[in-house]
Amino acid sequence: MINMTPGIALILTDLRMPGGTGADLIKIIETTLKQKIKFIVMSGHAHPKIEKNGIDLSFYPFLKKPLSIETLLEKVKSVLEVTE
Repeated sequence: MINMTPGIALILTDLRMPGGTGADLIKIIETTLKQKIKFIVMSGHAHPKIEKNGIDLSFYPFLKKPLSIETLLEKVKSVLEVTE
């Protein structure tokens, strides 16, 4: 679905999801799409590290859950400002 939606600038993903991980999602998108998409990784269980699929999560902005909406908005703004 993402490849059919041009203009996506940012994806927020959790590390642990049913049927996969945020690192899996990042790897699929970065290896299959030609779009330049930024990621913010969130988790209440883990800290950034190199995942089994080879994605080094320390290169991506990370938010520890639970988090406030203000923290999320600040992180989104800072990531998108770098993109512009």
